[in-house]
Amino acid sequence: MRETASIRVSWQTRDHLAQVAKDRGVTVRQLVEQLAADQLTLEQAAERMAAVRKDLRERMGGTLGDEQFVKGPDVLAPP
Repeated sequence: MRETASIRVSWQTRDHLAQVAKDRGVTVRQLVEQLAADQLTLEQAAERMAAVRKDLRERMGGTLGDEQFVKGPDVLAPP
């Protein structure tokens, strides 16, 4: 199995990634790998949300339903 792959992006994107990598003291490859690792799949996000809701229910001693969580404030939204 190959260890690397090529990803085609515009020159502008490549130059931007190169500058960001330089500013952070890493290679473009390291930067892209970190960016990819930081992104959750839909399945991972759903699992994390379910775990957080379960934890909150246990800590609050209540029986909040998923619909109540959805109606609550979006704490992840920018201020």
